[in-house]
Amino acid sequence: MTEKNADPSGPRPSQDSGSWLDAFFSLFFPSPCRVCQGPLTIHRSLICGSCWNKIRMIEGPICSRCGIPFPSVESQAFATHFLCGTCRLQEPPFHQARSVGYYEGTLREGIHLFKFGKREEMGRHLGRLMVDHFPQDWGLSATDLILPIPLHPGRRRERGFNQSLILAEFVARAFDIPLDARQLVRSRPTLPQSDLPLSEKFVNLKNAFEVRKPERIEGKNILLVDDIYTSGATAQEASKALLKAGAEKVFVYTLARSVLK
Repeated sequence: MTEKNADPSGPRPSQDSGSWLDAFFSLFFPSPCRVCQGPLTIHRSLICGSCWNKIRMIEGPICSRCGIPFPSVESQAFATHFLCGTCRLQEPPFHQARSVGYYEGTLREGIHLFKFGKREEMGRHLGRLMVDHFPQDWGLSATDLILPIPLHPGRRRERGFNQSLILAEFVARAFDIPLDARQLVRSRPTLPQSDLPLSEKFVNLKNAFEVRKPERIEGKNILLVDDIYTSGATAQEASKALLKAGAEKVFVYTLARSVLK
């Protein structure tokens, strides 16, 4: 570890009075669970404990490079070093990528509430998941810097916050690793990846990232944090920019993994 960032997150949106009123009334008139519509037995989130415990974690054999789960337990013997077909054809620029759980059910709903519903409080619970399920085979002592996947300034103003930054803050604080939210930036606006077919996702993000001050990246092992890994286009393009700036290795850690059919 080489440096601490005194103000990693930049300006944060203020909480308006409506959010405090919502919290007050929820104590007496709790809304139903957003997944099963049943009663909320705890007030830690908008999702009941039963549904929260049903999040399907990625625990089986996975590609040793990109982290995609293999469909069959027959691949267990290859779990440590076996590459998926995509990575065998063309290895991604990042060193490794890992995700906490499958992008489905409770986890998908939680991310939607957080990201699109602008329920920033969900970030606490989702961030805790990332801390609790951090890959055991990744040596934290070798991680020099954590970076969130950035939003374009226009998208950030529209949403009010960067969900990847909030998640990255939890990981950085839990493991006492420096966080820098200013070095990796979006150099141009892009279309939402979720709106595009697979064939266009990589084109949409080509050369969309750049590093402001390469000297702060050079020679460092970087941990990139994002909410969802789908095609890998975001992780790959961001990793290319960091490696071009002189990063030693890039590890990618996401909350959810969308397994394309």
